[in-house]
This record gives sequence, C-alpha cells and structure tokens, in this order.
Amino acid sequence: MTPESWNCLLGKVFNKLEKSTTNMRIPISPAERLCVTIRYLADGKTQKSLMYEHRHGHSTIVGITTETMTAIIDALKDDYLPNLSTENMKEVANYFYSRWNLLWCN
Repeated sequence: MTPESWNCLLGKVFNKLEKSTTNMRIPISPAERLCVTIRYLADGKTQKSLMYEHRHGHSTIVGITTETMTAIIDALKDDYLPNLSTENMKEVANYFYSRWNLLWCN
C-alpha cells in the first residue's frame, strides 16, 4: 500500500475510528487501528500474533478489526459497490460459478 493510498483510506475512516480520551485511558489512535486491520487482512496474521506485536489484549484486537472493517466498508461501498442489488449479486455468483466452479457462490 502506498503512503498516498494509506492517507486516503485513513482520511475516509478517521472520524469513525476516533475514540474519546477518558480519565481511565488514552484511546488507540485511528492510524494504529487501521494498521492492525490492514496487517490482519493483507498478511494473513492471526489475531493472536497481532496481539503480541501491538501489545493489546485479544478482545481489543478483535474489536479493532471488526470496527475498522465495518468503517472501511461504510466508507468505500458507494465507490466500489454502487449497484448492490439481488440481481447484481446473482450475476456475480453466476460468474464465479462459471469461471471458477464455486458451487457455494451460486
């Protein structure tokens, strides 16, 4: 991922990932949340290995990846899935079935 695409994606999800500072803790930054999630998705890292690399608890890593993936989907779905309908999904499923013989997509 180039620095430009990283900054673009971070800009699109920043507000959804930003948390409030409280008396009990300083929140994990949106940049680190995005970093953990990108490592999880791109490298195929397990959540347990991310837990040790970033020094956060397992439930924190699970929460971060879930929230960030939701934020990414919300931010990018209109650009990359503009016509999401039942008919379009059936066309995509038929394409996967005919191209790669993936029965569970049909």
